[in-house]
Amino acid sequence: TLGVTGLEDLFDLPKAKGSPNYGKIKLADDLPRRPGVYLFKDRHNEVIYVGKAKNLRSRVRSYFYGDNRRAITNMLNELVEIDHIPCVTELEASITEVRLIHAHIPRHNRKSKPPKSSQYLRLTADAFPRLSIVRTLREDGSSYLGPFRSRKSAETVMHAIWDASLIRRCTGKPGSSESLCKFAQLGMAQCPCDGTLTQEEYAETVDSVKRAFDTAPQILLRPLADHMRQLSAVHRFEDAGRTLHRHNELKRALERRRQWAILQQAGQVVASSETGEGVVIEGGYFYTSFTGSTNPLVPTGIAQGAPQVPPSVAVAAEADLMWQFLNQRSTHIIDPGGLGPDSFSEHKEIWDAADEYLRAS
Repeated sequence: TLGVTGLEDLFDLPKAKGSPNYGKIKLADDLPRRPGVYLFKDRHNEVIYVGKAKNLRSRVRSYFYGDNRRAITNMLNELVEIDHIPCVTELEASITEVRLIHAHIPRHNRKSKPPKSSQYLRLTADAFPRLSIVRTLREDGSSYLGPFRSRKSAETVMHAIWDASLIRRCTGKPGSSESLCKFAQLGMAQCPCDGTLTQEEYAETVDSVKRAFDTAPQILLRPLADHMRQLSAVHRFEDAGRTLHRHNELKRALERRRQWAILQQAGQVVASSETGEGVVIEGGYFYTSFTGSTNPLVPTGIAQGAPQVPPSVAVAAEADLMWQFLNQRSTHIIDPGGLGPDSFSEHKEIWDAADEYLRAS
């Protein structure tokens, strides 16, 4: 009745005194003491919460040990059933959690609730490219950043690129107007509307933005850092803070794009931690996990395609988890695939340099 099956349960028992939903702790009786994901369900069999744990039994039982937060109490009031998915490693549990949250959109996973749609920042591939915010990736020669969880986040990065470059801000057709747009008149952007700007002249601006996307983020980040310093020098601290926010959001978008590119180019990577937890990654996607006592089932190839950026917020979250795992000092790369020996150190140097330049500002 108390669900005590070991010393760990016995030691935790006093914490449960006075918990209004303690009677439901029996729902955790069959949970194993191993990594995995748990799913809380209501009386309609709807998944209301998804979580991960290193020890499923211990984590789920902890909800009934007198956590008085209103959100937890409301969730436990609705709880009728607990399902679980055991995982080989903690990394697999984290990735499974992301996938299930995006699949079920549980109402009590408020902080990690997925957006209704992913947002991308697109640099078009027409004669005079411009920035636009879209919801889908297309293989049309455009360059992309993202995905972003909201349109507001995408707009922040778009404004950052506008602030740091002369990329056009207007949408008119070349030669459609007798005058330049207002931003071009102020010297803040280039504009083809009056027909005087040639494609060759504009190509220099576009090429610099594309290089920032791919290999040289400092092209866009340093002008923002310089602008922030100038604003601070004249005590325009609110504007400086806004510029700093734009800088950091752009930096994160560029960094994630580069991380994804490295994972994509690496192809198949097999790695393990010092505790023996391993992962097989194929083209930037999680394939399987393993422990030191098992041999990984290595794929011969997975047809995933090679988008410039993750094709959804969920895939982006998974890629972040895998990047963090691979980038840990304790991680041993068993099969590097296409990863160069200096892939992580070179990546780190680029972003450390960006941070150092910002601090100097």
